[in-house]
Amino acid sequence: MSNLVNHPNNKAQYWFEHWDRGDPELAGIFNMLQADAMMSALEGAFDVRCTGGLRDFDSLENRVFGYEVTDASSPTPYWIVLKCYRPGRWSREALLDEHRLVALLQQEGLPVIAPLANREGATLWQTKGVHCAAYPLVEGRLLNAQHSITKDDLEQLGRTIAAMHELSVTLAMPNRPLLLPESFGLGNLEYLLESGKIPGTLQTTLREVFEELLELITPLFQGAELLPVHGDLHKGNILCTTQGLTLFDFDDSLLAPPAQDLMVLLKRDEQDRGLMEALLHGYRALRPFPDEWLELVEPLRALRLVWSRAWVASRWHDRRTHGAHPRFEHESYWQEGIESLRNSLSSIRLS
Repeated sequence: MSNLVNHPNNKAQYWFEHWDRGDPELAGIFNMLQADAMMSALEGAFDVRCTGGLRDFDSLENRVFGYEVTDASSPTPYWIVLKCYRPGRWSREALLDEHRLVALLQQEGLPVIAPLANREGATLWQTKGVHCAAYPLVEGRLLNAQHSITKDDLEQLGRTIAAMHELSVTLAMPNRPLLLPESFGLGNLEYLLESGKIPGTLQTTLREVFEELLELITPLFQGAELLPVHGDLHKGNILCTTQGLTLFDFDDSLLAPPAQDLMVLLKRDEQDRGLMEALLHGYRALRPFPDEWLELVEPLRALRLVWSRAWVASRWHDRRTHGAHPRFEHESYWQEGIESLRNSLSSIRLS
């Protein structure tokens, strides 16, 4: 990790810029994007003709639309997904880092959904100043909370994650952030405190608990392996298809310890039921995962808690965020978050 300490994105200030709304005019254009109005953008980038079939996919961060299309080589209709990235969050270079990672994984045969190259051979282009990418529509069901995850699923996922890490470690991603306590942790805490979203009396409590946690966990990251990871590998970003489990939405990819991709997948109670052993069994079949790396699971969970709340705070101006997080402004929501951080503190001290 020593060569990454001075990485330009390893600064707390990075997260203030990361959560910035960007150019107000672009933000206004983005907020008004509609599926029917973006048909011409897709047809302009690809040699396809939209049939009129439309889908509007749920996404709080980006705008994601599906289009039924035909082309000269395939008169049978098929579907393409158009992803419009929220302006201000990722630079063009950072988005291309993401695309390069997914392209490498697909090239090596991993089950991922990679962006399509348009008629110019590019996977990223702009429409009305908004960065866009297109993906094939892969049919399947999400591996979400409505479906029980089995130990066989987890062993397969463990092997896939290990293969992903074995490839990603060879890839430079200089425009992506680092997941370290002094930048990722402190930066998101400071952003959250300055957002004004935390009920008054709980601001001090949150700061005190999280700063105590940062002091405790920072030494654990010394010497930790950092490599490009998916970053947000929860069950909603895994698709169950006829070909098996497929990973998608690498929007939050960053440089982090390998444990990040395992931690996000399993909740604390699922790990306690022994499911982590199945995940590790699959991972270790392809790549080493020393037991001491498990010491980072609880610290990573605590860092993610503050990061996720900083993200919601940064998007609170978007009314759709209110519906997805109706308790965000309630005192009980923040009390539960602080209690979760205290539980992490206790768990780390006992480990």
